[in-house]
Amino acid sequence: MKRFPFLFIVLISILLLYSCKRTSTQTTPQNSSSTDSTVQLTTKDSINNASKSNYTQEGTTKNVGQTRTNKGIGPIDRVDLPSQIDEEMAAEGKKLYNNHCASCHRINENLTGPALGNILDRRTPEFVMNMILNTQEMIEKEPVVMSLKGEYETEMVQVDVTQEEARAIIEYLRKYQ
Repeated sequence: MKRFPFLFIVLISILLLYSCKRTSTQTTPQNSSSTDSTVQLTTKDSINNASKSNYTQEGTTKNVGQTRTNKGIGPIDRVDLPSQIDEEMAAEGKKLYNNHCASCHRINENLTGPALGNILDRRTPEFVMNMILNTQEMIEKEPVVMSLKGEYETEMVQVDVTQEEARAIIEYLRKYQ
């Protein structure tokens, strides 16, 4: 009879721990998105000061949703994309991706970092380029990046590429949209 209270206490403790674990995983915040500004994408390869307008891709203008307006923090204010993928630039971008990105990022699966296959559906090209070119400041100050810290074990390292090389990586990633 003396075992009954002990077993009862152990059983209740296990149930409480299980329910606390379920509650904490259900209430964990999901990826947040910032809605700082809007993006204009028009012609190939110009990186200029931003203009607040609609986003043009594939030759059409669309209103940008709340999740696709954040340009991040860094030197890139505007990225103009052509309606067609520049295959030569994309081939160069593939080489750069394989040399600098593939050890932590896959196209269609999360690894040390998030999958990049549909990154331009989730983030603006400016955001992605700023993440590549201004990694540390983005990690320290950008709310979207800060929210990802809990999902991935390590922080992205600074990649030593030029703006043109970062743009080539974007062109390669466009193939996976």
